[in-house]
Amino acid sequence: MPLVSNEGDFWYTPGGKLNANETLSDCIVREVKEETGIDIQASEIASVFDFFDRKNNIHKVEVYFTTKIKSDVIPKNWKDADGPVKFVRFFSHEELKNMNNVAPGFLKNAMWLKDKPGKVYEGHEVK
Repeated sequence: MPLVSNEGDFWYTPGGKLNANETLSDCIVREVKEETGIDIQASEIASVFDFFDRKNNIHKVEVYFTTKIKSDVIPKNWKDADGPVKFVRFFSHEELKNMNNVAPGFLKNAMWLKDKPGKVYEGHEVK
C-alpha cells in the first residue's frame, strides 16, 4: 500500500479536496496520481469518516476507497508540485500492524481485506 508523508515521520493515505463536477472515485484517482505519481483504479468505499473539526471550525467528510494499483513503481522524477508531500513509500500489511505513526488507524487492522469489512461509516468529532 502506498502512503505519503510531508516530513517522513508520519504516514497517511493520499487524498485531498473534491473539485467541482468531480465524482469521489475520480477525485481519489487524481489525488493519488498527484501525490504519488501512481495510477490507480478506484474500487469500493472502504470507510467514511464524518466529523466536525472544532479547532478549524470545519465539517469534514473523508471517504476511503479500496483501489487497484496499475503500477507498483513510484516514478523516479515524481514530485508533488502543488502540495506538501515529499515522500512516497509502499508498506506491507505486516509493517502497518506495528506502526504508531500512520493514519487512518484502520490501516493497521487491514479491515478492507476481509470478505465482510463491517460498518463503513465512522462518525466522530475532533476536539
